[in-house]
Amino acid sequence: MHLADRIFRRSDWRKTSPFGPRRNPVTGKQQHHNGSDYATGGQKWPLHAIENGTVTASGFDNSRGHFVSVNYPRIGRELHHYHLDRRDVRVGQAVREGTVLGTTGTSGQSTGIHLHLGLRPSGGGAWQNPHNYVYNPPAGTQTTAQIDALKKGDVVILNGPVFRDSYGTGQGRTFANHRGQVTIVAKDLSRKAPYHVDHIGWARITDLTRGTK
Repeated sequence: MHLADRIFRRSDWRKTSPFGPRRNPVTGKQQHHNGSDYATGGQKWPLHAIENGTVTASGFDNSRGHFVSVNYPRIGRELHHYHLDRRDVRVGQAVREGTVLGTTGTSGQSTGIHLHLGLRPSGGGAWQNPHNYVYNPPAGTQTTAQIDALKKGDVVILNGPVFRDSYGTGQGRTFANHRGQVTIVAKDLSRKAPYHVDHIGWARITDLTRGTK
């Protein structure tokens, strides 16, 4: 699985600039590109934690723009996300699979909305090519395709809060092992809470698991 598939929770991204030597589109200078760039169709997509980890950096500078870095102990790698529109996590915060880290943007030295994704071993070391890294999720984890395939009428188990709308605003009651059905599916699955459950509210993808009829 591509890291980008896991981060975006969708696969319709487009790689626009590879890892390695290139001409910097902002400065025009030839230099090493320490990550891969992924375009999101001019839209500000949410970025998700790929599994349990810890935020090691969250800030802003003129080059990287808004940036977030997360260390993932299970795989021994740290992911670096640059040029974000916003940051939703703080340094030291524990994240789990699906936690929203921020959204793609064009802050810092950037010519358009995209994600610059960097990959390094935990604790430092040489930059690695994130596009060539094959990510294997923990056993028992739902794949992006399985989650995105949810449709109206599907049975789900909800463990988490519901929201007033699919943008994830107006958080309401939190449920534990609530068995219900998907009643509405948002047209844009990149929204924070794209599935409406049992007419009680909108739910996050990461708080739903498939049930059986």
